[in-house]
Amino acid sequence: MPAALISHGRRVKGDLRTDAPQSANHFEEAHELKRVRFLSAATLFAALAVVLIEAASAQYPGGTQDPNIRRRYMPVTLTQQGWRAHARDLVYPGFRFAFARFSFYGKLSKNHLVVGRRNIVVFDANTASLSRLCLFLPQTGPSGSLSRSYVSPWSATEAGALAGEVVALTMNVAYNDERLMPRQPGYDLELFVVAQGPFRRRTVGQVLDIANRILGGDSPRLHGLPNHEAMTAVLRAINSNYEFIDYDTFYDRGYLIPNRYGLADPPHAPHVPRGAES
Repeated sequence: MPAALISHGRRVKGDLRTDAPQSANHFEEAHELKRVRFLSAATLFAALAVVLIEAASAQYPGGTQDPNIRRRYMPVTLTQQGWRAHARDLVYPGFRFAFARFSFYGKLSKNHLVVGRRNIVVFDANTASLSRLCLFLPQTGPSGSLSRSYVSPWSATEAGALAGEVVALTMNVAYNDERLMPRQPGYDLELFVVAQGPFRRRTVGQVLDIANRILGGDSPRLHGLPNHEAMTAVLRAINSNYEFIDYDTFYDRGYLIPNRYGLADPPHAPHVPRGAES
């Protein structure tokens, strides 16, 4: 990675152990075993949620009229603060599975979260980088575009809150696509449609594409927005629409229209952008 891509801290290095290499099959089997264990735990929590929902439905006819009763198929998103709060149970154990097949503008970026375009921010699956990601979120400063690229930053960039919201939405898309979300495993969030605001009738994938371009250096006016804060406001509304607080609280703030309901489809590789066709 060029030195120009490093800021706010040291380069995150890979595993430098000198143990004798083992077979590729061994590592693939170990990786799959970790994934199965993680998904098994998620499935257990989901099953428990269904039992509790059914019990709640017996008490409350209709089952979803009380705002503090879980809806069985309610999608899940996390805000910047939410990802920080759920570092132990989602970020550290789930990142390597959410981004194992991540594709960014047609290029496989295995185990890397990438946002931006000409200038980018990158985090990877190493523990040190994930720790910096959790320190990086939430970003709350004035929004702008990146003037340079960053690898595993832990403090504020010149992009302010915009960088944090793009990172949070990219995680929401990847974790949903790989069906790793709590309570409800996930849907294809990038295919949900925005119901209001400047990007009404656009998909989340289209919005994320525009956000990456603005974060990377495009003027917001090229995309019909008056300033960077307007882009940040849209992303904040998406990330908080189905905000996950805990297993006993649900939100649907009406900013998104799901492309489907019901049981989740099988997981698939996250692609950014997806659903961005004009």
